Amino acid sequence: MNEIEKIVSQYDIDGQRERVFNNRQEITHLKKLMSDLKIHRDVAIYADAIDKIGYGEDIHYYLQVIRSLGNNPYVQEYSNLYEQVEMLERQKVEYYQSIQISLRDKLTYTEVPDIFVYYGTWNDKVLTRHIITPELSVYNEDNTVIFPVKELKSRGKSRRFYNQVSFKYLEELSQDKDFSIEEKKLGKVKVLSK
Repeated sequence: MNEIEKIVSQYDIDGQRERVFNNRQEITHLKKLMSDLKIHRDVAIYADAIDKIGYGEDIHYYLQVIRSLGNNPYVQEYSNLYEQVEMLERQKVEYYQSIQISLRDKLTYTEVPDIFVYYGTWNDKVLTRHIITPELSVYNEDNTVIFPVKELKSRGKSRRFYNQVSFKYLEELSQDKDFSIEEKKLGKVKVLSK
């Protein structure tokens, strides 16, 4: 078992991925049931109150609204479905964190390849960031560098590009257990290799 396989196994990333994949259909089904329940006035008011609390609006008032509707059986059914969806969504977040935090952190203690991702420009220099570690550097032709297909005109877009490519790489790496980028689906990118 290679080092990547050990880390993936340690965090049960394969199992988490399978659960997240299966959860997608279940979430869609539960949300449809929730939507159907909104034909009942109290459920619609309850759902709206939950949304308002999520946006930080007059939390005290909307908590009172939620409590006042708590005995309605349709509201209780909606609430149970809502909790199920929240639990399934948390599993998705845990999966992403296992890849973004746990896997990335453990891989920094292994010998990683020189693969960098475009990270923007500064003083007319092209900046790149290592695809796994936090290392930031100036573009070096001796490294493999992944660039966007289209020019990115803001730092925010450059950071998002890095985050997307890095996550996709780590997710694919957790499946094929290999550092190479040849077979990885990284989106619309161009790769410059030495």
